[in-house]
Amino acid sequence: QDTNHAQYKILKLLTNKNRNLFVVGDDDQSIYGFRGADLNNILNFDKDFPKTTVYRLQRNYRSTPIILRAASEVVSFNNSRRGKDLWTKITGGEKITLFDGYSEEEEAEKLMRYIKKELKKRTMGDILICYRTNAQSRPIEESLRRRGIPYRIVKGIRFYERKEIKDLIGYIKFIVNRNDLTTLERIINTPPRGIGKVTLKKILSLSINDGYTLWEAIKTEGEENRRVKEFVKLIEYLETIESLDLLVNEIAIKSGYLEKLEEEGTPESQSRIENIRELLESITYFLKRNPYAEKEDFLNEVALLTDRDTYERGNEVNLMTIHNTKGLEFPVVFITGMVDGVFPHIRSLSEGNIEEERRLFYVGLTRAKEKIYLSYFKSRNFGSWGMNRMVPSQFLRELPSDTIKYEGEKPPNLMFKEENYNRKNEYVDHPFFGRGKIIKIEDGDKLVISFRGTIKRIKKSFFKGKEV
Repeated sequence: QDTNHAQYKILKLLTNKNRNLFVVGDDDQSIYGFRGADLNNILNFDKDFPKTTVYRLQRNYRSTPIILRAASEVVSFNNSRRGKDLWTKITGGEKITLFDGYSEEEEAEKLMRYIKKELKKRTMGDILICYRTNAQSRPIEESLRRRGIPYRIVKGIRFYERKEIKDLIGYIKFIVNRNDLTTLERIINTPPRGIGKVTLKKILSLSINDGYTLWEAIKTEGEENRRVKEFVKLIEYLETIESLDLLVNEIAIKSGYLEKLEEEGTPESQSRIENIRELLESITYFLKRNPYAEKEDFLNEVALLTDRDTYERGNEVNLMTIHNTKGLEFPVVFITGMVDGVFPHIRSLSEGNIEEERRLFYVGLTRAKEKIYLSYFKSRNFGSWGMNRMVPSQFLRELPSDTIKYEGEKPPNLMFKEENYNRKNEYVDHPFFGRGKIIKIEDGDKLVISFRGTIKRIKKSFFKGKEV
């Protein structure tokens, strides 16, 4: 189920004469479409190889009947699948716990309570916390560190150690201390602006041999070098910004960092953009807790969060994206951030890849042996735009109600009213852009929407199941 078109073509060429071939796969676990994997390779296999005998391996040796029923029911909403009836000899099992938080931070705080409860009867290594995108680890990591709970990011990097986060924070560091050589080396050509090693050597030579401070040396070199002069102007402009959240936003934009990532247009660059947005969210949360904090206070907070752990490796809570959980199993699994636009991801909603997102949820659910916790947050901060209401994931409404135990408020059944999104001047809520006004309808199925002056064209189907 993870093979791409080229691999499948090679397979057919290798077996062109004798047709002796044995394959194993699970169409419900095809989750690498973004890497080129083609689900049709397994769906059409017995058409391409007409004498194929299919054996369905339907007994499950891992999960409880409740977990299997929930996972099977959700994935049954997909049309592109072969279908199977999972069963197990395991008996009993707890219902899936569903809880919410007002914000991502509150969601993470509530998650800690459940972890504390589970740790009374399990080891930390028994627990998996997973999420749709890497950026979602930030509030979870901060909550774990505040409680001294050791954790590891499996097949990934901790939030404040990711390149784009260190780059942007590097700008703040240099604004605070413009004689920090290590930080200068990190940011002076990030993103690339044509300032190479030769120019940097000239700056260091002026500083060491001619008695200039590092910043004086940069400004002196800028008198002859246009690119260095532009860097000086950028730093001087950023230095005038008092608001920490606005500062980071301006660093991302004015430095060209965000534009560079958008130009790349890859899944990796999109992940980096999401991490930058999450950094802005973390600063907003930091300022709520510390309304009179200075730039130095935030840097001190980051330093505490990035101190290397001194505990013995091995017994740690596991954190990873759902994609990275494939092939693994844990007694207890937490799946966080269950809101539309996050999971299912906003790209899948706009590009029509909802079935792969549903398969990804299926994979996440079936990693659990004994217990599953699902969670979502009700609002998200969009910087200076303020808080936007989030909609619980449509996948939550696809779970059998008798497999769920609700903690707190039951998610509302938000049904979209067809007649509303066919009209101009109606308002819609988008998980990333916030509230927007429909100003035009194109080709019968595209809405032209103004989000605070930014115009976006989005298919009607994107808003299916959401409140207008």
